[in-house]
Amino acid sequence: MKHALNYNWSFIPNFNDEYLQNIPAGVETVDLPHNMVDFPFNYYDEKDFDSEGTYFREIVFRKIEESDKFVLRFGGVNNSFTLYINAKIVGTFTRPYMEENIDITQYIQEGTNLIVVRVNGSEKVNAPPFGNTVDYFPFSGIYREVTLFVYSALDIIDVKVSANHDGEVEVKPEIRNINKLDYDILYEVYEGTTLIASSTDAKFIVTKPKLWSINSPQLYNLVTKVTANKIVKEHVSVFGFRSAVFQSDGFYLNNEFTPLVGLNRHETYPFVGAAATSFLQFHDVVKLKELGVNYVRCSHYPPSRAFLDACDFLGLMVINEVPGWQYIGDEAWRKLHLQNIETMINRDFNRPSIIAWSIRINESADHPFYAECQKLAKALDPIRATTGTRNFAHSELFEDIYSYNDFSHDGHTKGLLPKRKVTKSNKPYIVSENNGHMYPTKPFDNPLILENHTKRHLAVLDSFFGDKNIVGISPWCMHDYYTHHEFGSGDKICYHGVLDIYREPKPAAYVYKANFTTEPVLYPLFRGDNGDLPESKLYKTMVVSNASYIDLYKDEDLVKRYYPRRDLYKHLPHPPFILDTFISENFKSAIKFSKRDRKKVTKLLNFAALNNFSRLSLWQKLRFGWLIVKYRLKWDNLVELWFLNVVGWGDKSSGYTLVGYDDNDVEIARTRIENTTASTYDIKLLKDELRNADTFDTTIVSVKSVSPYRNHYDFSPVSIVVTGPLKVYGPQTQSLHAGVLNVYVRSLNEKGRGTITIGVGGTLKTFNVEIK
Repeated sequence: MKHALNYNWSFIPNFNDEYLQNIPAGVETVDLPHNMVDFPFNYYDEKDFDSEGTYFREIVFRKIEESDKFVLRFGGVNNSFTLYINAKIVGTFTRPYMEENIDITQYIQEGTNLIVVRVNGSEKVNAPPFGNTVDYFPFSGIYREVTLFVYSALDIIDVKVSANHDGEVEVKPEIRNINKLDYDILYEVYEGTTLIASSTDAKFIVTKPKLWSINSPQLYNLVTKVTANKIVKEHVSVFGFRSAVFQSDGFYLNNEFTPLVGLNRHETYPFVGAAATSFLQFHDVVKLKELGVNYVRCSHYPPSRAFLDACDFLGLMVINEVPGWQYIGDEAWRKLHLQNIETMINRDFNRPSIIAWSIRINESADHPFYAECQKLAKALDPIRATTGTRNFAHSELFEDIYSYNDFSHDGHTKGLLPKRKVTKSNKPYIVSENNGHMYPTKPFDNPLILENHTKRHLAVLDSFFGDKNIVGISPWCMHDYYTHHEFGSGDKICYHGVLDIYREPKPAAYVYKANFTTEPVLYPLFRGDNGDLPESKLYKTMVVSNASYIDLYKDEDLVKRYYPRRDLYKHLPHPPFILDTFISENFKSAIKFSKRDRKKVTKLLNFAALNNFSRLSLWQKLRFGWLIVKYRLKWDNLVELWFLNVVGWGDKSSGYTLVGYDDNDVEIARTRIENTTASTYDIKLLKDELRNADTFDTTIVSVKSVSPYRNHYDFSPVSIVVTGPLKVYGPQTQSLHAGVLNVYVRSLNEKGRGTITIGVGGTLKTFNVEIK
C-alpha cells in the first residue's frame, strides 16, 4: 500500500539533539517538495545553503501486523540527510540527486511515530557529483516527494517490463512471500480500459501492438495479479512497445532511421530551485517538444519521476545520466557511484522514453573502474545501450556509445569535428555537448550577439546533418541555469541556453522550431532598432524560417524575394535567409530622380546603409558626386535621403513586412520589422484549476513585454497579489527578465477559490483559480 507523505511537515532551519524527542516551538509548516533556503533571482550567497535544517512529520499506525514491511522513499534530498524515527537513528544517506528507499520496519510502532529528517546542505560530502566544484547548483532540502510503502506478507514490490516493437513482452516481478505460499500469477495488458492480452507466463506476445514513438507515444498498463488462497495482490506498470537500437550508421526507433537531435537540461527554476512539482516538470517537456527536438540528455543527474512520466506520455526520448561532473573520488565514493547506476536503472527500467543509460561521470578522466560500471549496467539491463560523456578525444571505451563534448566550433570553424578525429572506435558516436560556454548569451544582449549565438547553433546542426558518422547531437543547452560563482556571468546564472531561465526563447530557439517542427516560423533576428547597432548601421541580417521563400516589403513595395541560403548551410532541413537589401527603387525622396538614376541611388544607399558612406569606393564616390552635380543636391537633400531611408529604417510609419510562402506559393506566415514603440503586456495564466493530490499543484502566469517582439531591455517591476489557498514563489514584487517573467504560484493544502492579480506598466489583470 502506498501513502504519500508530502503535506504538513514541520521545518526549522537548524538542528538540535532535543528535536529527536519532540517537535520544537518556532517551526513552520511546509509541504514537499521544499527548499530549505529562500533565494533571490540571482546573486544569491552560496554560503546560505551550506547549512542544516530539520523536518518533522508524525504518522499514526493503528495496527501493525508482525509480517508488515515499511519502506520510506525519499525522491531526492540534497545534499545529505540523517533519518531518525522515534528518537532512534535509522541511518545517514549521502547520495545527492538520488532516490532512497529505506526499510524502517524495525523503528516504527503502533500509535504515533515521529519522523525527523536532519538535512545538511553542504557540498562537502564524499559522494557524486561532489569532490570539486560543479557547474550547476544543487540548492538544498527535501526537494522531491516522500512516500511510505507498506508491504504485507504476500505482496508485489516491483515489476520490470521489457516490450519490443514485435510485441514480445518479458516480465520480471519482485514478489515478497515471507510465508512461502504457493501462488498463481497473471499478467494482463490494457490499452486504456480495454484488456488486449493476458498470460500466466512471464514471456508472451501481444499481437500487433501500437508502438511507442515520438509522434504517437502509445502507452499500455500491465496489471500483475498474484493470488494465494483468498489473497489477491495487484501491481500496475506503465510501459510501451518499442525498440531503440544504436548502430554505427545511426539510431533506429522501431527499425526506422531517426537522427537524434536533442538538448541538455537542468532541473532548477527561479525562486523554486530544484523543488519543482509535476506540473513544472511537464511544462519543460512541452517546451522541448515545441522546439522540435526528439530527445533530452538529463545533465548531470537523473531527473524527477514526473519529468520522465511526461517524456513517456508526450513522446520525448531520454538519455538518463547518473550524478557527476569531472571528479572521480576514492573507493567509498566509487561505491556510491555504482549504487547510483543501480538505483537509476531499477527506478526507470520500464520507461519507453529512455533509450540509453549514461553511466560514466560527465567529463571525467579514463579509469579502470568504468569496466565495472559497464558490467553492472548490462547485468541490470542487457537491452538498452550505455554511454558516458568525455571532453577529450581518443578515450578508452567500455560503453556501447562513444559520447564526446565537441566544443571545437569558435564561430568561424566547421561546426563539429569528424568522428575520426575523436575516436577510432566503430561503435556509435554521439556529440553530447557543444556551444554553451563557448558563447554565453543573455536574452538582453544586443542583436549582433544574439545573432552570433544563433549562427553557432546553425553551424553545429548543419555539421551534424552532413556527417553520417554522427548518430546524435545534444547542444548545450535547453535553458539558462543556476550555478556556482566559478562559472556563469558573475550573477550565479549560466547564460548557455537557447531558452532563458524562465524557459522563454532566445533567437537561437527558432533554429530548432524552424527545422524540426511543422509550425510556420518566420523570425527576423533584427527587430528594427538601429540605435542598438554600432554607428546605427544596418547589417546583413538573418531570418530563421521554414518557408520555401520570403518576400521583403517596404510599405507596399516589394524590395526583394529571398531564398534559403543552402550555399552556406547545405545540410539543414531549413537553412536561414540572409537579408542584404533593404532599400527599394521606390525609396523616399523629394528629388525626382530618373528611373535609371533611382537604380544607382538604390545601390549606393544599400551599400552605405550596410557599410557607411565613409567606406564608399572611389568609383562609388565619383558616381555619387555626379548625381549631386546632376540634380544639384544640397546637404539637406543628402540628410533627408539618409534619414528617411537608412537611419529611420523600420520606423512604425514605414516599417518592413516579411511574408513567407510554402512550395505551393501559399502564404504561411507574416511578420513586421519596425522600431520598438510603446510596450504592451501580454499576461496569460497557463491553467486555472489546481488539483491537490499526492502533493500540491502549481500554475504559471506568463508576463511578456512585446512591441511586437519581446522587449528584451524591459526590466519593469511586476506586482503579484494572490487571495485564497494560493502562495507565490518568491517576493510579491518581481521584475521582468529581458521582457518576460513567469510567476510560479502553488496551491495550499485546502480546497477553494483564489485569485492572482498581476500589475505591470499600468496594466492590471486578475485571474480566478479553483483549487480542488
